Amino acid sequence: MLEVVLFPSCVATMALGVLRSFLVQMVEDRNDLSNAIAINSSMANGARLIGPAIAGLVIGAVGEGWCFLMDGVSYLAVIASLLLMRIRRGQHVQTDAGRVGLRDLADHAERRIDGLNAFRS
Repeated sequence: MLEVVLFPSCVATMALGVLRSFLVQMVEDRNDLSNAIAINSSMANGARLIGPAIAGLVIGAVGEGWCFLMDGVSYLAVIASLLLMRIRRGQHVQTDAGRVGLRDLADHAERRIDGLNAFRS
């Protein structure tokens, strides 16, 4: 059971760092960066809050099959959006991001394991 929770958590932790570094490249003015991060976080948390409620309504109205179909179509919208994005290429800077990412991964994994142990008792 622990592997079922631990693996996606590790992937999500690593992906979060990648997404944040990508967000920095997308924002043209550095003064707007904190606002962009806040909006991105608000959208993600809003989706976590509203998404299950909408899914429950759709399941109740038309069934699970249509939910899976709409989920698949939503992936097509994301892929289309990514293909339409125009990102300016920055100068490549060599960092120790791998080491920092692994340390961050270890920190988050430890917290999630503690949370699981508290949930089990």
